[in-house]
Amino acid sequence: MATMKPLLRSTRRAVIDTAGKWRELAPPARWGRGKALTELATRWTTTEVPEVDALLASHAKTAGFCAAEGEVGDRDVDLMLEGDAPGGRTLLVVVPLGDEPLGLDVEQAFIRSATNDRLRGGHPPITHMARRVFNVDPAALRTLRYRFLEQASLLLQRAEARACKQAVLMFHELRSPLTPMQLMADQRADLDAFMQKAVHRGAQAAPGKLIGPVHNGTAVALFMGRVLVEK
Repeated sequence: MATMKPLLRSTRRAVIDTAGKWRELAPPARWGRGKALTELATRWTTTEVPEVDALLASHAKTAGFCAAEGEVGDRDVDLMLEGDAPGGRTLLVVVPLGDEPLGLDVEQAFIRSATNDRLRGGHPPITHMARRVFNVDPAALRTLRYRFLEQASLLLQRAEARACKQAVLMFHELRSPLTPMQLMADQRADLDAFMQKAVHRGAQAAPGKLIGPVHNGTAVALFMGRVLVEK
């Protein structure tokens, strides 16, 4: 099995081959020891990522996924790869998990955004996200982590725009001995809850096992999985 080592570029097509170059694209608040984006940048620019290959190899539709380049520095998506796999053209979005909390749940985010969105007319964006990813209203997702819903929705939206047949949402868990145990446990519980909702069969977010395709509001086949790197 070939090990993935794609060339990474910024949205302006500059080569990003060091964590320092990646840092120049990142909001200052997201950078620092143990933070998810820092650990992601370090992992992808200094070493191969066999854990990613192993995850994709766990499903026949994604085994052998090949992407020559990846895109970083997008304000909404930290790392995105497009390539070919047995199931067709595939878009992969990587969501890093580090030593900082995951933020609002769906209900909190909906309350925060709903008033302003309705003043502008139409449904709040979170409503569209919920329907795109789960075919439900946000009320059914209220305890799920908003960041996960947002990233899944962006992935499907971009996969449709690029005419990709399938999409992979990959959670890259990057841990060190300094990672707070309670924070790690909370994040894993959030991951399990999100994936259980996706497949409706109590699936666990076990490292290295891709789940899917999961039913969603698009014609794109959606897969999800988690990989773990411990220092």
